[in-house]
Amino acid sequence: KILAGEGMSYKELREKIRRLADVMSDEDMKNVQNAKAALSTIIPMLEKLGLDGEVYEKAEALRIALNSENFYDKLEAIRLNTQGIYAVYIKAYSEKHDHRKERVEKAIESVKGHVNFALLSEEEQNKRYLRL
Repeated sequence: KILAGEGMSYKELREKIRRLADVMSDEDMKNVQNAKAALSTIIPMLEKLGLDGEVYEKAEALRIALNSENFYDKLEAIRLNTQGIYAVYIKAYSEKHDHRKERVEKAIESVKGHVNFALLSEEEQNKRYLRL
């Protein structure tokens, strides 16, 4: 009697897997993987930067959609929320990188402007740049 009940669950699980295989394309699977990566990796990075608000809303909507029994009916929302999270990430880290690049360029100009810098060989000058 117990096995019969478990057999039904097994049968239902197989049917669910078959339906998923029918409904989801390779691209859909990739989108779901990207969504999970956004939640596990990207969101914590953005939280450290203090970026929440709209990103938090997208993350919460993504969590709900992914944890839904019928998440495959919400693939478009999953894709859009994932794209929104990655867009915020790219913008935040691009700005951070640009700011760092500006500081390094200013430091190089400062070193170049030093009176004794011109007296160094080109090799020594390059070594000084690498330290920045």
